[in-house]
Amino acid sequence: MDELARSTWASLVDAYDLDVDWGEVTITHTVLLALKRLLREQSLPLLVERVRAHDEKASGADFELWVQSASGNVVGFSIQAKRVYLGRKKPEYQALGHKGALPKEKQYDTLLRHAAKNGTVPFHLFYNGWALPRTDIAFPSGRDTELFGCAVVRTSEVRRIRNANVRRGMNEVSRFAKISMPWSDLLRLPSGGSAGGGGGSSDGGTSGGGNPTSGIPDPSQSPAAPAPLRVSDEDLRKLLELHSAEPVDDKVRIREGLPDYVTAALSSTAAAGHEDLQDDPTLPEVVAVIKGA
Repeated sequence: MDELARSTWASLVDAYDLDVDWGEVTITHTVLLALKRLLREQSLPLLVERVRAHDEKASGADFELWVQSASGNVVGFSIQAKRVYLGRKKPEYQALGHKGALPKEKQYDTLLRHAAKNGTVPFHLFYNGWALPRTDIAFPSGRDTELFGCAVVRTSEVRRIRNANVRRGMNEVSRFAKISMPWSDLLRLPSGGSAGGGGGSSDGGTSGGGNPTSGIPDPSQSPAAPAPLRVSDEDLRKLLELHSAEPVDDKVRIREGLPDYVTAALSSTAAAGHEDLQDDPTLPEVVAVIKGA
């Protein structure tokens, strides 16, 4: 995932230099294609499948990411993707203010409502890339800037920042950069636990060199023949505590098994007996499932 973030950064820089229109949908499909290539080449325990070509406006989500424990329980993330635009005086995420599914609703409101209904954790995924160095945009220190080529911010924070800065640079990248984290951090635990590597620390998963200790291995760093992935229900609970804006909110929860539309998408017989799911406009277009042993 880190290598995909770096390549996204480099590609956006080239797109601007070479005057190529590289939109959010294209970037997302490029990232998912790269993930699937990694899975094919390295036999990683990650499944990426298309559910349907949906009406994004109905759910606010571009795709979903699910982490499954050995017992079959899962935690899900609903994700909306936006790219940076450099044409104005200050870099912006211009599309943040898109209309949502309901009157007077923004797209991020729709995503928050959809995630609350489905029990998932909502995040915005920001595609970044510009010529360095740049002093007016500051990501959290101790990390390579290019890792923020694919950066995530809680959707609740996106709404808070925009509401607090109405008509005053509400979409400026600098307002979101300082609370961003590389998207691979979604799958990193504060400590290794039973999900994998030991040696975790209590400072949010960083060690002396500023590199997170990964509870769930980074696909881009996995060996050709990876060991079985260990994910426990305790690891899922830690993921919720780490990433939920409201950890005590019972609407964000560990589920007993994957939703029907996900199992249908991952099944070889998905087309049979699930026509009702395929016609549901609130489903994400793509789901990714990380399966623990």
